[in-house]
Amino acid sequence: MQIAVSGKFSTDHFDTAFASAEKIRGIAERADLSAIETDLSGFVFFPVIISDKFGLEKKSLRSFSRKENAEFVNQEIDANDWSVADEGRRLEMMMDALEEAIRSTRSSRINDQAKDTIIAALRTAMAANGS
Repeated sequence: MQIAVSGKFSTDHFDTAFASAEKIRGIAERADLSAIETDLSGFVFFPVIISDKFGLEKKSLRSFSRKENAEFVNQEIDANDWSVADEGRRLEMMMDALEEAIRSTRSSRINDQAKDTIIAALRTAMAANGS
């Protein structure tokens, strides 16, 4: 299974959110996920950080593509918390959102043991990176 990271960010948070998403993307690439048993071939993570001033209703959404055999997840991160966090905390907030997105995937696609293994591999890759 591969994990891809994109994102949906309001302009006032774009630079910091994009930088953190780029780091999470690198962590996901370094994580050893090759031996994990799952029915999914891909997991696409969209952290969502949009300021309240834009008046948009934000939601954490999930969809599945049979064609790509992939789960697509929008996971909201509170923009107010994001704006007062330092760089290290922002990276942790984004990793927490990815973990929450993985944990909430239906067990018919990723069983609980595989979820734990994926999250452990991501956390190990993050620690090895010194993040």
